[in-house]
Amino acid sequence: MSLLTVQLGQYGNQMGYDFFDILSQELDLYQGDAYHTFFTEKERGSHVARCVLVDMEEKVVNRALELASKTNKWSYNNENVFVRESGAGNNWAFGYARLSVLMQDPVLELVRKEAEASNNLEGFLLFHSLAGGTGSGVGTHLSEILHDEFPSKILINQVAWPFISGDVVVQHFNGMLTLAHLNQVSDGIIFSENEVLQSISQQELKIDQPSFFDMNKIVAENVCGLFLPSRSIDIRQTRDQNVFNKLDQKSLNTAVSRLQSSPSQIINHLCCHSGFKLLSFKSFPHVPPRSRSFEDIPWKTIVPKLSGMVGSNAKTEQQSRNVSEHIRPQSVSLSNVVSLRGMQHVPTDFEALQRDLNVFSRSLFNASWALNPVLLRHSPLPFRKVPMSGVVCSNSQACLPPLQNLIATATQMQSAGAHLNHYAEYGIGKDHFTDCLEEVQQINENYSSLSYT
Repeated sequence: MSLLTVQLGQYGNQMGYDFFDILSQELDLYQGDAYHTFFTEKERGSHVARCVLVDMEEKVVNRALELASKTNKWSYNNENVFVRESGAGNNWAFGYARLSVLMQDPVLELVRKEAEASNNLEGFLLFHSLAGGTGSGVGTHLSEILHDEFPSKILINQVAWPFISGDVVVQHFNGMLTLAHLNQVSDGIIFSENEVLQSISQQELKIDQPSFFDMNKIVAENVCGLFLPSRSIDIRQTRDQNVFNKLDQKSLNTAVSRLQSSPSQIINHLCCHSGFKLLSFKSFPHVPPRSRSFEDIPWKTIVPKLSGMVGSNAKTEQQSRNVSEHIRPQSVSLSNVVSLRGMQHVPTDFEALQRDLNVFSRSLFNASWALNPVLLRHSPLPFRKVPMSGVVCSNSQACLPPLQNLIATATQMQSAGAHLNHYAEYGIGKDHFTDCLEEVQQINENYSSLSYT
């Protein structure tokens, strides 16, 4: 199975580079066809990303091409690039209605060509901004095209949610329009909040003034941690318990040979209802690169930290609290994928581990009608040189704070008639705004209705 990635705009191309660079470093540990989900193989063992790069300006794309070529491990296909010499000026309507018309045929041709060359194409992963110009407007339009052209393939959008007090005055309009349209065509919308990433960078990675590059790397690591090869397991089964402890080389090789990348299984589990598609990450531990090989945090610490962050919707591990049987969670989940990576060098207390993992399945943690609230996946291989780590991708009420802020601000701006003329110029009028606002309000109502009672 293969996954075709499309990088759109400044954020998308910077994020996409980090994503593939981390994959190339991690996949060396895996066996068989692990690389082929994300890369094609050239002569002499080098790999080419299954990717199309799109931007309205050359600078960021050229930088990604240059950085990839210097790794000597992987590269982009320089023919899979579409650039133009005019940006969208942070106007969603210009990107969606004007630029998309110019790029539709040539970009779709690049995608078709790459898709035809892919072995058993599973679907698409798009990196783009939620509220910029090129990333949001063009990214939204391309998502609609891919949905129509490849209806049987999975479509995943990873979007950057801007700072609440961002520099773009119309970011709430752009974000509202993007979410409303993507909700109609995407199978899963993975969002990352800049406020959250900044807190993680400062509090856990000890970066005083984190850059967007620092924050993007956190997102890239989470996406890789979710989609790198792993295996669905049942901790109640003895054969699945064994993989959490240190294995001899023969047993490790056997375990690794069973691992697979399964984006469709993961997204289908997370987005089991068409009214709920917003996904977010919690991960632990976040370790500065220089300290990673020295960290040896046991499962009995990692799993409760993860469930605590999900249940309390904490920005960081330091702000989380344990979720016990009798504590009401602040964020109700519909579904979670818990991805654990690594082996413990001392024997694991499996009864305690099962008890900790069961927190993700208990009634107080999840919506009352959630039939299969947790999917547990594991790889015995370490991730990012950290001996043991975990990432949880959640379909939960974590989306409500930024979503409600977006709705409130967009509603206020629309009522005042602010900046609407810039959108109307490209055919996005008041009726379009009203329809999109109602769509996003419905998303908010859906998540607000989740209850564990």
